[in-house]
Parts: sequence; structure tokens; C-alpha cells
Amino acid sequence: MPGPQLVTERDVLAMPAGSRIVLSAKRIATPAALDAAFRRHIGVVYEEPGEDKPVQTAGDSALLNDTALLNKIRAKDGTYVVVVKSGRMIVTSIGQEGPEPFAQS
Repeated sequence: MPGPQLVTERDVLAMPAGSRIVLSAKRIATPAALDAAFRRHIGVVYEEPGEDKPVQTAGDSALLNDTALLNKIRAKDGTYVVVVKSGRMIVTSIGQEGPEPFAQS
């Protein structure tokens, strides 16, 4: 029985920016491929087994919001806690005086 199709960083780098990758139990991506997709604004769509429709997407607007949030985190050295709830990210900065709200997407 053959394994799942693997999407690699090389595959993602060959795709035009703004494309989408559809992942499922039969098609998986390496961590490097997902990083490259994020950097190149390539959406990632996850399908549940037996479903024909995507159940979770990293669409263009959500991807841009997440990019802005991650750029804000990268701009300031520190320790952060990221909580994902209902598809939204809540970031808390951990400073010398304890946790402080940082940002949301």
C-alpha cells in the first residue's frame, strides 16, 4: 500500500505566489513546505477524511492578518505564548513583570 503524497519545500517554491495547497490524509506537507507556503502567501487547505470540501483554510485575508501578527512578534525579542482558539491567535508576551497581552488575529 503506497503512502501519502508528500509536498516538499521544492514543490512549494515552484508554485506561483497566491496558489493553494490542498492537504489530506493522502497528501501531506513537510514542515519546510508549510514554512515556504507561509512566506510566499500560499494558502493551505486541510480536508477531513471522506470529505470533498475543505474544513479549514488559510485564506488570503487570514494569511495576511497572521503574517502581520507574526511580523509584529518578530520585531520585538521576547518570550511569547500563542493560544489558538476558534481559528484565532491570541499572543501574550511574558516579561519581567509577568504576562502582558500582546496581540490578536
